Amino acid sequence: MTLRAGRETVTTVARYPILNATRKLSELFPPDHPDTPWLLRLAILRDDLSHELHQLPLKQDDPPSAVWRCAYTLRKIGITIDETTSIFRNEIGPRLSDVQLEHGEEFSDKMTRAIESLRAARDLLQPLRNSLGAHVDPKNASKRNVDPTRDVIRTHGDSEFYVRLDLHNGQITNFHELTAAAFLFCWPDVKTFEDLDRKHAELSASLAECLHPTFATIDLFLFFHWRKLGVMRW
Repeated sequence: MTLRAGRETVTTVARYPILNATRKLSELFPPDHPDTPWLLRLAILRDDLSHELHQLPLKQDDPPSAVWRCAYTLRKIGITIDETTSIFRNEIGPRLSDVQLEHGEEFSDKMTRAIESLRAARDLLQPLRNSLGAHVDPKNASKRNVDPTRDVIRTHGDSEFYVRLDLHNGQITNFHELTAAAFLFCWPDVKTFEDLDRKHAELSASLAECLHPTFATIDLFLFFHWRKLGVMRW
């Protein structure tokens, strides 16, 4: 069912609706409201998380540029999860009792699950962030606390990668095909690219499962805030 009222629509899907509305920035985030700074950051981070999560899937015939994009996105989504976790811990967590009084135990439980799911996603990505980031010591990714670089190169040393060096001005230097192989350092036990595909698929599915409660909770939290401001209704 869809209800239309000017520039608003309310589409009912299962228990919760899909709300569409056009509002001024100052209506959604009043400049003098004490919660505006962190709520605006939360909305931005929620959009970042959704975009980054959709960048992760890979198909078997994807070009190296797509694999590189995925490795880059995994580094970025780890940072976004950290920033989102910080807001949940510092801003939303202390409000759990107030939320329970105002919106009931069900929503309070949703917020608790979202905090737990962010922690699970962070734990899932921590070893990958350590191994995919060139600025991080790669031995942090190994349970044995030993840099796996030499062993990985010995295992996959016969694989060929295209590199381009622009010694004129550096504008078209490209190591994407080579640096896409950074995935191999996430899982030193991987011996074939088929194993790598399976590991990546498992990671993407687990990450999506972790983040789903977070998306739902952020959306409801923002809706309750906007409803209280009188700029959105259901």
